[in-house]
Amino acid sequence: MSTISLPTRIRFMNPTQCFQHLTQAALGHPTVLFLTEKDAERLDLNPFIEAMKASGQVTWNKDVPSGSAKSTCPESVKPYFIPEHALIVAIGSAATLDTAKRCAEGQKNTTLIGVPTNCDMISILSAPAFDQGLIVSDFALRSIPSITLAEGMNALGCATDAYWAKTSSRAVQCWALQSIRLIIRSLPKVLLNPDSVSDRQQLTYGSLLAAMAFRNSQPAVLTAFSAVLSAHSDIDPGLARVLFLPNLLRHNLGALTNPESLYEAFNIDNPEALGVWIEKTAQGLTSLKLSDYGLTDTDLDAIADRVVESEKHANNPVPLTLEHLKTILKLHL
Repeated sequence: MSTISLPTRIRFMNPTQCFQHLTQAALGHPTVLFLTEKDAERLDLNPFIEAMKASGQVTWNKDVPSGSAKSTCPESVKPYFIPEHALIVAIGSAATLDTAKRCAEGQKNTTLIGVPTNCDMISILSAPAFDQGLIVSDFALRSIPSITLAEGMNALGCATDAYWAKTSSRAVQCWALQSIRLIIRSLPKVLLNPDSVSDRQQLTYGSLLAAMAFRNSQPAVLTAFSAVLSAHSDIDPGLARVLFLPNLLRHNLGALTNPESLYEAFNIDNPEALGVWIEKTAQGLTSLKLSDYGLTDTDLDAIADRVVESEKHANNPVPLTLEHLKTILKLHL
């Protein structure tokens, strides 16, 4: 893929700058705010919300997911009215940001501003992208460890999928490798010491590079696994994306022109070591067994069928048959 697309204006801000920017942007526009009540309390955002309301017509949609695996519009949000020329502001986790984007689909003359409260950059840049992404490091310091894990793993999976996709490019591979390096080294440190500002920044930069790479390479099989599994169970999409990385790394090794660079980025010397790293990093926060999410052999057969139907597996550098996919899935039952 020769064309590089970075459609979102990314700005790093402190909380005061962020609130001033959003309040100013809301002047003269009907504004729709996607933010859970819990996140508003946790991040002390209620004074800001009142200031936004005072500056114009603001409708606060609290009925959005924060850490749920399901990021589609809830039933109560589907008929939600978003007027033309509206400002749409989404503050929260990947699930909240993705919900806002889905609810805005089909709306004309709207501006979307996303404010992730963790390390998620994938939701900001992936299509349909936000017009602006405001990154506030202070918000991430109060994030929930399970969401940090899921969003960090999601970025890791996106970066790797972009690296070896048939539609990848030299620029995408450079971004992906640096993204993997940063995430592998910073994610365990952040989970161990959530107050480490420098490690949080490294994790955010790694996620941003993953989003840039993912945006500029068509989705591959890890994306299909993530979408289908999270639609059929309560597993987080980020965990569903990264779960099969070691299996696909081994499957794709023969097609990689420089596998050593990927090994170096992951800080491993074999695919099994990557699996150990994933399990160790997730230990105590979540289960990586598909059976713990209520999935059975029969479910996995149907999920493999859906992955094939999505045709995203065709972007993998080494062909993947239906039997390959079933085998990979059942290794994690």
